[in-house]
Amino acid sequence: MGRDAACEGCGYNLRGARVGSRCPECGLEVARSIRRAPAGAPDAREAASDAVRTFGRSWLLAAPLGVFAMSGCLGGPAAALAVLGAIQRWIGLRACRRALRAVDLAHPSLERAIAACTAAELVLGALAVLLRVGGDALPGAVPAAVSGLHFGVVLLGAVPAAALLAAIGRAVDDEAQPATAALPWLFGASAGLAVAILLMGLGLLGGIAWALMALAAAAWAWGAFMLAFAASTVAGEVGMPRRRPRGEDDLPGAVEPPAPRPITKPTDDSPIPY
Repeated sequence: MGRDAACEGCGYNLRGARVGSRCPECGLEVARSIRRAPAGAPDAREAASDAVRTFGRSWLLAAPLGVFAMSGCLGGPAAALAVLGAIQRWIGLRACRRALRAVDLAHPSLERAIAACTAAELVLGALAVLLRVGGDALPGAVPAAVSGLHFGVVLLGAVPAAALLAAIGRAVDDEAQPATAALPWLFGASAGLAVAILLMGLGLLGGIAWALMALAAAAWAWGAFMLAFAASTVAGEVGMPRRRPRGEDDLPGAVEPPAPRPITKPTDDSPIPY
């Protein structure tokens, strides 16, 4: 720590302490104190909350991408929605970089990973839309390959996005909903979609393949909604943190021994009661 920062448990100045260590006075994690939104900066907290909410809502536009952009059914409109979602995600990420840094909730490594995935998603998504609209002269494998790469980049970008939301949630509220719970649904949807496309390409189990594709679409949409909902929950906690800072009454310390019971010697020679 190269600046003054008070421990939320005891108020000890944490300048010079390691971020991964504990407060030398009360034993509270240093990271838990420095990642909390400053209590005297409501405007900064509100700006950070709006940035996180904008970033999370972008996943609602990626919900229909899972099946439609890959199978060709409504592929162009679904890819266009995904591009709009990537644009909103880029705007939200730029806002998060400024706002989260102001309240000590920034994670530069995760933000860089999200930025790289979002840039690739924008390029591939725009190319997928152009090929869907005016790529009739090209072999059908070319638009399918570009759509597959676009889908893969969106899936890859969900990992650092969920990790960022989960890290912010843990910093502001110990009981925040983990955004990483959406990842199994997204990856499960991609696996089901791959199996369905493989079956359809081989001409096997056509009805089962379509049913599996429908289930994959539902799983992808549910995962995207879960990610957006987790972002909305985290944004609310950033704006109005409900976790009560630990006060002096909660600090671990020496427990005062109970007052000794008065012992009086009986008048006779019976044993002294203890």
